[in-house]
Amino acid sequence: MAIVYIANQGTILKKKGNRILVKKNQNIISWFLLKDIEEIILLGNVSLTPGVIKALLENGIDVVFLSFYGKYRGKLVATPGKNIFLRIGQFNFFQNEKFQIDFAKRCVRVKLKNYISLLRKRNYRIKSGEITQVISNVRGILKDLGNAKSLDEVRGIEGIGTKFYFEGFRQIVSGTDFTFTRRTRRPPRDEVNALMSFYYTLFGNRIASILNKVGLDPYLGALHSVEYGRPSLALDILEEYRPFVDNLILTALNKKVIKKTDFHIRQDIFPLLKDDEEMPELDENDYPVLLTHSGIKTAIHYFENAFLLKRFFEPAGVRLDLNQIIEEQARSIARFLQGKSLDYYDFEGG
Repeated sequence: MAIVYIANQGTILKKKGNRILVKKNQNIISWFLLKDIEEIILLGNVSLTPGVIKALLENGIDVVFLSFYGKYRGKLVATPGKNIFLRIGQFNFFQNEKFQIDFAKRCVRVKLKNYISLLRKRNYRIKSGEITQVISNVRGILKDLGNAKSLDEVRGIEGIGTKFYFEGFRQIVSGTDFTFTRRTRRPPRDEVNALMSFYYTLFGNRIASILNKVGLDPYLGALHSVEYGRPSLALDILEEYRPFVDNLILTALNKKVIKKTDFHIRQDIFPLLKDDEEMPELDENDYPVLLTHSGIKTAIHYFENAFLLKRFFEPAGVRLDLNQIIEEQARSIARFLQGKSLDYYDFEGG
């Protein structure tokens, strides 16, 4: 089953028989069969006819709406998880303070270990003393995690560890054609940040979709505080995968899969943003760095290939692609919450 991305601006999706057509100005740009689709992701100005919406709902196909530059707008969900007993178990566990702290600690522990693994592998050739020091700093923060007594302490440790990590990440990026000073989200101030935000959004959405498929509520987690509209559990699990995403980006930059020309320079931004109601009034110096239309296609193609690549997933003892790994992890959490297992899976290494 495929994840379909539509980024051609001004297109409309129409149904014809068992096919979904992607049309612009009455011209068919592409088409795909309903039976082959697992999810559709729309970027920017793309619309659906009522017939398409009906067909997608009837076939259990979710639709994700993103802005042109990757900001999450919303989701059309065909069928939410029906296992109410699993969700009751999830609510009971995630209302327990001790479980909340333990779950949050585990997410942070795995994330920081994966950060260390990434930095060590990347520093094998660079042999930077600064990166070696960063690794030592992250290890020190990791030791402090065991003594955390509250969620706020866990979150604070995660923040410090991540800050240390990005100091090392900056050193690694400096060996490419790009620069990275610090993590900036809203708006992203450089190409690397733009790519990170875009990939984190895609990855987090994939996790949320799989959680929903398994029957878990993506909005009830621990590390990320519960807020209206925030998929806290999906974001909790995403923390373990952020180092994987960062490593994916570094490989793309080193191999020149993604180039400077895949991004808009600041002078090009205003025409893209002037009619976007999401954007506040911004000074020219605050314009975000955005992927171009062709850059988005390149980034998505690279991202999807990474998802399809099978790797050994030690907890399950088999080779799986990333979609399968996330689903195995989600199902292991579901079994644990229902008392069918004594533990659940993590994503270590990558």
